[in-house]
Amino acid sequence: MVLRMKPGRPSIMKLVTAGAMIAGLDVFWNLALGRIPIYLPPLLSPGAAIPLNALVHIGVTAAFFCLLGTLIFFLPGRWFKKHYAAGTVTAWGVFLGLTVLARYQNLQQEMSPTLVLLSRFALAAAIAAGALVLAKTVRRSPKAGWPVFLVISAFAATGILLLRYPLHPILSLLPFLGGIWLVHLLAGVILRRRRVGITVPSVGVAALAVLAAAAAGFRSGGGGDPSRPHLVFLVLDAARADRMSLYGYRGSTTPLLDSRAGNSLLFRQAYPTANYTFPSHVTFFTGLYNRTHDIWQGTEPEMERYRGFDNLACSLSRRGYRTLLLTENPWVAGLYGGFSHYHYLDIGGMPVSGWQGTWKDLSSTPSRFPLFLGNTPSPFAARQLLDCLIFSLQGYYKGLVDDYQLRLLYERMLLRRRDEPLFFFINWMNVHNRYYPAAGREFGKTIRPYDWSGDYDRAMAHVDRRIDGLWELFARTGELDRTVFLVASDHGELLGEYRVFGHTRSFFQGVIRVPLAFISSAWPGRRVAESPVSLVAVKPALELLADRRPGEDLRAELISVFADRPVVAEHRSFQPGPDGEYLRGWMLVSGDRAKLIRDPEAPGFQSTWGGTEDFLFDLESDPREEENLYSSRPRTVERLQGIYRDWREATPVAPALAEGRIAPGLKKRLRAMGYL
Repeated sequence: MVLRMKPGRPSIMKLVTAGAMIAGLDVFWNLALGRIPIYLPPLLSPGAAIPLNALVHIGVTAAFFCLLGTLIFFLPGRWFKKHYAAGTVTAWGVFLGLTVLARYQNLQQEMSPTLVLLSRFALAAAIAAGALVLAKTVRRSPKAGWPVFLVISAFAATGILLLRYPLHPILSLLPFLGGIWLVHLLAGVILRRRRVGITVPSVGVAALAVLAAAAAGFRSGGGGDPSRPHLVFLVLDAARADRMSLYGYRGSTTPLLDSRAGNSLLFRQAYPTANYTFPSHVTFFTGLYNRTHDIWQGTEPEMERYRGFDNLACSLSRRGYRTLLLTENPWVAGLYGGFSHYHYLDIGGMPVSGWQGTWKDLSSTPSRFPLFLGNTPSPFAARQLLDCLIFSLQGYYKGLVDDYQLRLLYERMLLRRRDEPLFFFINWMNVHNRYYPAAGREFGKTIRPYDWSGDYDRAMAHVDRRIDGLWELFARTGELDRTVFLVASDHGELLGEYRVFGHTRSFFQGVIRVPLAFISSAWPGRRVAESPVSLVAVKPALELLADRRPGEDLRAELISVFADRPVVAEHRSFQPGPDGEYLRGWMLVSGDRAKLIRDPEAPGFQSTWGGTEDFLFDLESDPREEENLYSSRPRTVERLQGIYRDWREATPVAPALAEGRIAPGLKKRLRAMGYL
């Protein structure tokens, strides 16, 4: 049946058909690439969730086409009214171009301003040329509109595919390329045999997409007898244990987490191996002390060394896990090696996610094919447009980031193989300095006086709600009893102690004592470990959980894993000291909670301690570190110094690395966050 359009009147059916067919192709090839559009809340059955979300996406795209076609109809000139279908197709192509552009923008950091300007001009000219070619072809032969569109669509899909996977041999891409071109070829044959431009039977392509989505849905999902638990490692960047009601804080900052942690293992005294983000995360992933990995800033030589480690993602992948890194911290984004999927999102808010590294970074990833499976902006134009509309209506803090992350996690849960265990590593930045969301804050506005403590607590309460949303995601999909959550932090913040505010590298409790809790709804009650522990044991602890069956109470074994590792943290300055050494400060906490600090940078705080570089605190009687006992207890100092010397002699030291540079784009983002 040919749908003929009367002159001057738009045909809604044609626009619906166009939108349905385009969305069908959209769903089909993105499903082959491991992406599905998410619109609906979590459902228990992947077999139903995947095709239902595909149907909603086709409907939303068709609705946008009706809107675009109607708007084009009201433009002046008979040509626009007669050929609005070509305009809607071109508009869809522009969305595809934006998807490609999101990756192109990452390359601009390495280009001169002149090259950036020329490349933008060339990109705009290419889009305009493509639109003119399509419009000219349709004007000469309106019935050729769909065949021409299908060819352009196939080329666009091929281009995006190659852009996502530029580093793999072409032979490994042939099955995907062949499938994309076969679908477009079949659609073109159908249209040509019927000798029409836009027809109702063309909706069959959309139906084919839904059938493919249904097949993928029934092929994936739960059922059976899973043998390994899901693992969720959630790092609350810059979270202080003593500002969480879970740890007895007087304010109700984490009431939802408190209730969820009724079945848990809670460590009261947990310490990272470094006092800022990057080396702490390297330790999380490698299970090595800072002295052994010697990775501190993310320079090129350091990243080359990191890629040589058998990290946590690689270890769990060998155990059959599908792994995902999801971070709001650009420093952590560089540690994607070994993860099946990885996303970096700006905490200030972005309508879509995207990888922020360079081509050189990506060329060394050990991630298995397909390389960019989960590492690009949402490839669905209609979903992007909805996100952009929501984004434009929100304030300074874009809550859309929270929703988008849950969609990404849900998507990974739906597309995993049957009974495949999941490992999600998530880094949230709400309680990192520039706390989000803050009361009455506007972009670019300076707030004086700034309520550090109040905004920190408000941000912590927001994190608590985000944790509850993550918990509900696993509950609604029926995976909660199979899941173990690890909630921890990489360091803390100073909120006025010693007259110091913000993200300052030190070894005082506000910076170095962090939360550490393993939570599983299958465990009976809460168990608390009081002894000091080091987060260097996180990797072996997660590997222990991964090797055992879901629901098994392993808390006694987890305590043993943490118990035999000394609690030591070290600090490497970005500038060498008078002796030329970078590694300058260190901290040790003994089993009796005596804490020794050697920090040559402490006098720079100009705090209540004056010029002192050495500290001794009894955390049992003085948890707030108000009395420095270094001069009055020389025997304790000598004992702790001996423990530290023994640890140094027993701990391997990494070979020195050549000086290297941090990528300019990463350096800019780190400086904006206060790291540099």
